[in-house]
Amino acid sequence: MDSVISKIIEIDKDAETLRSNIKLLVKEQQNEIKKRINILEKQWEEEAKHIKESIYNEKVDEAHCIGQNIVKEKNKTLQEMRLKYEENKNYIVMEVVKEILT
Repeated sequence: MDSVISKIIEIDKDAETLRSNIKLLVKEQQNEIKKRINILEKQWEEEAKHIKESIYNEKVDEAHCIGQNIVKEKNKTLQEMRLKYEENKNYIVMEVVKEILT
C-alpha cells in the first residue's frame, strides 16, 4: 500500500513538474512573440516613415514643376505684353504728338 501511495505521490510530483515546465515554456514563447511583435512594429513604423517621406518628396517635386510651368507661362505672357506695348508705343506717341500739334 505504501508503494502505491508513494507511486501516486511520485506521479503527482512529476505532473506538477511537467505543468511547471509547460507553464515556463508558454511564458518563454509569449516573450519571444512579444519581441517579434515589437520588431515588426518598429519595422512598420520605419517603412511608414519612408513612405510618408517618399510621398512628401514626390508632391514637393510635382509642386515645383507646376510652379516652374506657371513662371514660364507668366514670363511668356509678360513678354507678349511687352512686345505689344513696344508695337503700340510709337503709335501712341505719334498720336499724342499729332493731337498736340493740331
